Amino acid sequence: MMQTKTRRWMMIVGAVVLIVLVALAYVLFRSWYQQSPASWPSEVFSSESWRSRAPTDRYRLYNDLAQKKVLSGKSYEEIVVLLGKPDYVAPDKRYVTYVIKSGTGESYSMNFVYLLHIDLNGKGVVEKYSVRAD
Repeated sequence: MMQTKTRRWMMIVGAVVLIVLVALAYVLFRSWYQQSPASWPSEVFSSESWRSRAPTDRYRLYNDLAQKKVLSGKSYEEIVVLLGKPDYVAPDKRYVTYVIKSGTGESYSMNFVYLLHIDLNGKGVVEKYSVRAD
């Protein structure tokens, strides 16, 4: 009977220690990841901060822009006022793109570019937007 109680307490203590270690590992990993080049840190979006940044550093603003649905329902003209001139406008004006992050083979194993892709409907109003990689 005594061995059963002791064994039960050891299992409980072991489980608690394991939970604490997993939680600590999660906190440390998350902190490390957010500071790594692979992470996309999130900063508060504003038109001024978007326009003042180098195109390759705008990715920091995307999460806030998307969560707040800043572009939803905006016209092409309103997008240009908010974000500036697009890096690319489709010939039929059905979509526009902005460079938000890029890198070269000098710093990374290969070249890459991330684009904010904004789809416009037939009336020139934002239908949806997302990030795509090329």
